[in-house]
Amino acid sequence: MNPTPTIISFFGNPGSGKSTLCNSLIGYIAFNSGVSIGQGMTTKSQTFQLGSKIIVDSPGLADPVMRERVAVEIETSLKQNGDYKIIFVVTLDSGRVKVQDLETLNTIIRSIKTPFEYGLIINKVTPRVAEKLKLCPADLQACIKMVEKMPFETLVIKKINDLEDQDNVLIEDSSIKQELLAFFDKIPSRLIRKEQVGKVEVRDYDKKVKEMETKLTELTQQIQRSQQENERLMKNTENMQNQLSREIEVNRENTKQHELHMNNMKLHNDQMMNVLNNNLQEQRALTQQAIARAEEADRKAEEARNRGGGGGGGCTIM
Repeated sequence: MNPTPTIISFFGNPGSGKSTLCNSLIGYIAFNSGVSIGQGMTTKSQTFQLGSKIIVDSPGLADPVMRERVAVEIETSLKQNGDYKIIFVVTLDSGRVKVQDLETLNTIIRSIKTPFEYGLIINKVTPRVAEKLKLCPADLQACIKMVEKMPFETLVIKKINDLEDQDNVLIEDSSIKQELLAFFDKIPSRLIRKEQVGKVEVRDYDKKVKEMETKLTELTQQIQRSQQENERLMKNTENMQNQLSREIEVNRENTKQHELHMNNMKLHNDQMMNVLNNNLQEQRALTQQAIARAEEADRKAEEARNRGGGGGGGCTIM
């Protein structure tokens, strides 16, 4: 009995950098990659045996001329009764996954009729946007909002200018290569049997792309309206905060003036109390002096009475 092969399947539209990523995983040029005018470089599924694993580089569905044939190629590649690690490679347009990339991803997802996980690589991202997506999970979720099945793991790869418009090149940046290998290890493999794969239906591909573009336009307009409303609310909040700050400042100044007035009144009262206390002390001193003088006068009067009374009561003995 033949062992179940482990198949790492890459899916993505022309220009996504899918073949370059496949080659970088392998370590040398196994699949043609680069610029192809008019159609993608990958026109049919290509395979490469890497140890016990099979690497599959599948063509994309964006080309309307090749779409029907490519759909059959993709369906066939998924019907190999293998343990699949499925990787989708997409790029951005104005901060969102390109609509054709989304529909290619969703179309292939719909064809697989059994539970599975997949990895998503957002490739060729400008450094500023890449940093933002890595730091803010909410922005990353908004970026892939219209994916019908959320990825198990997402990897954001910065745009490498030296690789643009170059044929058959590898990613040399060691940090990116390490991120790629760690990313591939995280994606679980799932057994997909032939009978669990349906037709890759592309009959309404362009129609669904247009519908998605309309939804994205509406979503963008809704976001813009929400942003405008948020800006209005923030402006109102700022005005209210400024008004409140002014009122607080006025109240603070009034409180300061009131405290100054109260301090002046206290100082005035203290001065008046000092004057009253001084007057009271002077009155007490005068009263004590008057009492002392009265007592002195009484004492002298008493002495005078005593002297007068003693002379009249004597007698002479003959």
